[in-house]
Amino acid sequence: MVYAYTYDTFPSPAQIKPYNRVLMAFWQTDGAQATPASWESFTDAQRQSILEAYRAAGITLMVSVFGDADKVISAKTDPVATAKSIAAWVGKYAVAGVDIDLEDFTPLQNDHAFSLDWLTKFHTELASQLPGAPISSTPTAWMYGSAFGGQDSVYCKLHAAVGDTITWYQLQLYNGQAGAWNTCENTLWNSSDPAFLSLGQIATMCGISQSQITVGRLWDHADLATSNSADQIPTPADNGACIAQAAAHGYPGTGMMVWSGHKDNWAGAIDYLSGTLATIEAAPAANSSTSVSTSSAASVSIDSSVSAPSGTHSNHQSGTVSGSASASRASASGSALAAGASQRPSASRATKVATPFATLLFAAVALLV
Repeated sequence: MVYAYTYDTFPSPAQIKPYNRVLMAFWQTDGAQATPASWESFTDAQRQSILEAYRAAGITLMVSVFGDADKVISAKTDPVATAKSIAAWVGKYAVAGVDIDLEDFTPLQNDHAFSLDWLTKFHTELASQLPGAPISSTPTAWMYGSAFGGQDSVYCKLHAAVGDTITWYQLQLYNGQAGAWNTCENTLWNSSDPAFLSLGQIATMCGISQSQITVGRLWDHADLATSNSADQIPTPADNGACIAQAAAHGYPGTGMMVWSGHKDNWAGAIDYLSGTLATIEAAPAANSSTSVSTSSAASVSIDSSVSAPSGTHSNHQSGTVSGSASASRASASGSALAAGASQRPSASRATKVATPFATLLFAAVALLV
């Protein structure tokens, strides 16, 4: 990837709020890139000053690893050694935890056994090396669809193997095929396309708790892989209305991830979240069996590249995946939809979505430099 410029400082807490979690993209096996590279370049005193300011404001700083350029499974890197290297970087540079953004699609689609073994060993070792630290996973949502095996997909089986070591999942719900994730219904509850399942279908199919799932959104149309997926970027008002509906049913429980904040238009990511929250906070009281947790988080990825090159993670592109998904759709057994049919949780009491929902957003700030 090509990154233009470096940061000589990080955004202040006032610039980051209402996000409460910042994910720096990306650490890779050949060294820290972009924002993590900038973080490395600071002195100990500079890093400590930034961390103290963030902590005082309730903001957590984490590192995001891999992205779409680091094909660690295809390269057959050692999963245990890779996890140890990441843990050592976390300890050396004093960040709170790790986000796993793995986009090595070919083996995930075509070599399930090896991919599952690799990821299981990797997550097990990482959790062992970082006991108590938050570890998030940011898969593209189509990695659970029929093109990748549905119930037999690597990521569905991974949850059964090591889901207790993953603090939350923030699923990328953008850059899918035309018609995917463009309504609240097919984003949260039920999708008629087995290649692009809803969050609820994925959760039910794979046994993932609603409290472990985060809505991942793209706010900048410039980061779209293809123009026919533009309707997968809801307006802040529509996004807020959809999340308010979900929160009224106790789902999803962990908030929202936004890709990405970048130095050329940092205000855009802030405005997107602020508009979303304004709609949520204005939502009328709704029947709910679950109140919104004030400990949930929201993410924004800091993308510090001025103009991200085509094919990089900043675009979170589906690339060849949409083509293979289409090819597999006709032969799909339908088990993904049947197993993943999502039901809205029953509502039993009236609860207004509270203002603290603002703390739900995981700030996946990918400062691309």
